[in-house]
Amino acid sequence: MRYWANFVEIALEASVLEDPRWCAHLPKAFSAISHQLGPFYGEARLLRGYEISRRGALLIRTQGVPDTPDGMSERSPVSPWWTGVPPEPAIACVIGAPYAEHWPGRKGRADRRALSFCQPAAWGRDGAGYAVPEDLAQRPAGNSGAHTLQEALAQQNAPPSLPPVFPF
Repeated sequence: MRYWANFVEIALEASVLEDPRWCAHLPKAFSAISHQLGPFYGEARLLRGYEISRRGALLIRTQGVPDTPDGMSERSPVSPWWTGVPPEPAIACVIGAPYAEHWPGRKGRADRRALSFCQPAAWGRDGAGYAVPEDLAQRPAGNSGAHTLQEALAQQNAPPSLPPVFPF
């Protein structure tokens, strides 16, 4: 089977992390899916503040979420517009070429099947405890230093700031 995708997302209800059977099998599923897709980066991240639609088909962003900048559901730091590796560790991540070549302690080749995993044996709500190299990490976005509306709009429309190592 051949296919091409720039972004793949699978959403699960957070309550699966309370079931030991799910926690034991999620790493295997993550690994199998990753080997099938051959990503340069992938992750499993717990995002707060979503509800399942009445028909159970969609996750819906909600308001009134404590400890988030805008009081809304958390947004994933990964999007179809790649700007680098998210700096905050996820529950699990997978690193492939060309990132593995720039990630200390991760041996990588130019083969898309040479993947390196950072994940616990059984998943939980905590991050996997890996450290993202600063040269690969996303840069903060925002309108820092803007004093006028014109400056803020110019920064908003400017291309995103990319990390020093952006191997694409």
